[in-house]
Amino acid sequence: MAKLLYRLGRWSFLHKWKVIVAWLLLLAAVGGAAALLMKPMTSEFSIKGTPSIDATYKTMDLFPEGGNPANSPSVNVVFKAPDGQKLSDPANREAIDATISYLEDNLEMGDTTRFGNPLEVSPRLQDQVIHQFTDMGLPEASARADADNLAMVNDDETIAYTTFNFDAESPYSVEQADKDTVTEAMNIARDRGLTVEGNGAGFGDEIAVNSTSEIIGLGVAFIVLIFTFGSLVASGMPLVSAVIGVGLGALGMFIATHWIELNNMTPVLAIMIGLAVGIDYALFILSRYRAERRRMDGPDAAGMAVGTAGSSVVFAGATVFTALFALLIARIGFLTAMGLAAAGTVAIAVLVSLTLIPAMLGVLGDKAFNGRIPGVAGNPTRKGKRRRGPTMGNRWVRLVQKVPGLAMALVVLSLGAMTAPVLDMELALPADTTSNPDTTQRKAADIMSEGFGPGVNGPFLAVVDAHTVNAEAGALAPLVDAQSQPEPASAPAPAPDAEAAPEGAAPEDVAPEDAAPEQPQPDQPAAEAEPEIAPAAEVVDTSADAADNSSPEDKAALASFLYTADQLKGLGGVKHAQIVGLSKDQRAAQIMVTPETAPTDAATVNVAHALRSATSEIEDATGTDIGLTGLTAVQLDITERLEEAMAPYL
Repeated sequence: MAKLLYRLGRWSFLHKWKVIVAWLLLLAAVGGAAALLMKPMTSEFSIKGTPSIDATYKTMDLFPEGGNPANSPSVNVVFKAPDGQKLSDPANREAIDATISYLEDNLEMGDTTRFGNPLEVSPRLQDQVIHQFTDMGLPEASARADADNLAMVNDDETIAYTTFNFDAESPYSVEQADKDTVTEAMNIARDRGLTVEGNGAGFGDEIAVNSTSEIIGLGVAFIVLIFTFGSLVASGMPLVSAVIGVGLGALGMFIATHWIELNNMTPVLAIMIGLAVGIDYALFILSRYRAERRRMDGPDAAGMAVGTAGSSVVFAGATVFTALFALLIARIGFLTAMGLAAAGTVAIAVLVSLTLIPAMLGVLGDKAFNGRIPGVAGNPTRKGKRRRGPTMGNRWVRLVQKVPGLAMALVVLSLGAMTAPVLDMELALPADTTSNPDTTQRKAADIMSEGFGPGVNGPFLAVVDAHTVNAEAGALAPLVDAQSQPEPASAPAPAPDAEAAPEGAAPEDVAPEDAAPEQPQPDQPAAEAEPEIAPAAEVVDTSADAADNSSPEDKAALASFLYTADQLKGLGGVKHAQIVGLSKDQRAAQIMVTPETAPTDAATVNVAHALRSATSEIEDATGTDIGLTGLTAVQLDITERLEEAMAPYL
């Protein structure tokens, strides 16, 4: 390896212009190809093959009219009365009306099932739920509990919310002007003394990719290199090498977008690591060249630098490449893409360092270390004085060599202390409940938690497919028999969409990966999304005569929905579970399960495990197929996928 690298370095030094022109032509060609082939990157994250994502697909199949259940561009506008007042006070009610009217007049909306002044909308929807579920044969107490769980105004009328969808395909296609309109509407009520905040998948702030950090990094690196070489010329060479390597890697990613959809966060890791290793690798070779040049001519010095320091560069680059490439073990799409892109950029950085640095040295010759800074890196001062005695680096190395055991102990103990927090690390997706406390999204989530309980910010959605229900199941027999009683019944009223439980979502929401272009993809670790509750079926006649005409499977299907909701309602950590939607053929239902705790609370993860166990038992008892989705379920799957991948990755 060393001999091969020696020859490569020496050849690059002697054939300097061929090497430089080749790299520049390659950069231009890749740039041109990128301009012709690149397609826009997506702001969505996707993970497929997890139970929650499979449940998301199932929901879309069973409730096609509802679209993607985890990716509606929803908005919650949350109102809180001043201390000592109620929202129902005339002045406060008028303030809410003014905000609602402004939104109606200035904004195109999608779903508005639960939109309006919550002081008027909430009682109406609650009464509708009570009447329809009692007609269905449920006890009035159960129907009222269902209605109360969907309330949009808290008991003391100090906190309320309204919810709607933007007229957009997904949260990522919402125009900023529409978000600004919502902010303007909230300001109307704010100016009248109310506390008004907003959140939801459609109202989240997009993840901004800020390039200034890389620019600042280059500036800092240049300063460090000046102190290393004491030369402006030599300090600039590693930066040139790193920028060319990163440029080729980034342009290659843009070309890949022609065939592969990449997240807009994909280049971040590649650029960050590419610049770091590109500067480092060039620094190694350049530093060794300076030492070798004192005892041999330019070509041989370049060859020796690449043959020695270059060996370290290849080994280090191969190590980083392997670590990044191995991210595919996690089997998480966007992480794999980021890892492969960064690995490719590192490989290019290695090749550029091994060839372009000696080529630039060949062009510059003895001027490679010109532009010396007086008094820096051993350079004489302006008065011609040179520093005498050991440098700081010399003194440090000698100190470590005097007490190697102590140095090793300090390093190990320090690393242990710094990594100790990992033992208590909890993985989570970005969510309104974990946003910066100063953001309106976080404030809205906190107010919702105060008024309706923490679980309102992240309910689960259980999807019951009863097409395979066992009509003879003993667990369903009492509920099937009850349908033959001579009481009129009707299906549940249209229930809330994703807004049924206030959203707390950010633009990194989950969405199906195989969706059409620009459509959301089911799992994104970016953001909090409430389950989208599909509208219930039209009112269906389930009176005694209709029940008699229904097939045993139809009766068993309805019984399975009621049975599932009742079983899930009794689990520890579950605040409530209720049917919120039926499919058009009455053979599938959506059950919203509201936990007692917030979506990022460790206790909620335990609830998710309990729900999975309970639904498995329900499937065995009824013959149905039940899936669990919603942000918290998706988050649990991602966390477990990462935890499973950690050991083999390391």
